[in-house]
Amino acid sequence: MTFINPIQLLNLEEYDIHTIKKAKKRKLAEIELSDNGFIVFQNVQIDKSSFLNICEQLDDIEKLNGYHKLLK
Repeated sequence: MTFINPIQLLNLEEYDIHTIKKAKKRKLAEIELSDNGFIVFQNVQIDKSSFLNICEQLDDIEKLNGYHKLLK
């Protein structure tokens, strides 16, 4: 299994709740509108279920801060 940082997946530059929700909606729409039902990120196919599991991590502020530190 490949590690995917949800901050990178959502292409976030800001980490407030509103920005995260907006980015999630945008990516979900991208997945749903795709012909095959998934997106490819870092050579990994991500379907809606996998996407939601990855992004669920951002609901916890400590995990969000941890993912932010990994980017630095």
